[in-house]
Amino acid sequence: MNRIELYNLFNKKISIEIVDNINEASFVTHNGTFHADEVMSLCILANLFSDIKLYRTTKLEKTDAFVFDIGGGQFDHHGKDFNKVRKNGVKYASCGLIWKAFGKDILERLGIENIDKSFEHIDKDLICDIDRFDNGQNIDINVDFSVKSIPTLIELFNPNFEEENKEKEYFLNSVLFANTIFTNEIKKELSNEKARIIIDKKISESIDDYIELDCHMDWKDLVLSSSEEKAKNIKYAIVPSNR
Repeated sequence: MNRIELYNLFNKKISIEIVDNINEASFVTHNGTFHADEVMSLCILANLFSDIKLYRTTKLEKTDAFVFDIGGGQFDHHGKDFNKVRKNGVKYASCGLIWKAFGKDILERLGIENIDKSFEHIDKDLICDIDRFDNGQNIDINVDFSVKSIPTLIELFNPNFEEENKEKEYFLNSVLFANTIFTNEIKKELSNEKARIIIDKKISESIDDYIELDCHMDWKDLVLSSSEEKAKNIKYAIVPSNR
């Protein structure tokens, strides 16, 4: 298998095909073991461009294609002089660079009003950990078992030593998996933006230390991040169960 189809955030069907000739490629990244970095990058790009013809290589040749995570260009973080770091200390990898360059355009097209806030939330909620993992920045978790994250789950899609001829198929399967995560993350942010309006109104109308909601929704983070003056007084919510 060297081709898949998926739906992006705009409900547009996009085909992603791995090609064997760089002259046929519209996008280029590295081959071999793949990571959440370039896989999730591809999912972001699927919301900006039409059908994608991807060339995966060890050595970059001259090309007019969109190049990422290889070649030392705008969307590669492997150069010894690369030093782009977030304020929270997480280094940028290709996924973060692509999200930084195009994320707000995607959110604007989706009609999100508070673009800056949503952009930062998605960066911290999804993209940062992908960049952190790809750059080898470890989190000190003192447990005696494996803690799985999105980057480690995507790594599981790599073929083992007995399946090297299945690299294309497994890479594309990882893209389908990552695309589900990415689209769900953005859809949740869209929903939260609508829920924030409802919750802020409930907070402003509250006369005690609780709010009462008409339907089930995630409310805790929205109360904690609310700019309403009464938000600091809210201790709990009465919410219809979804069970």
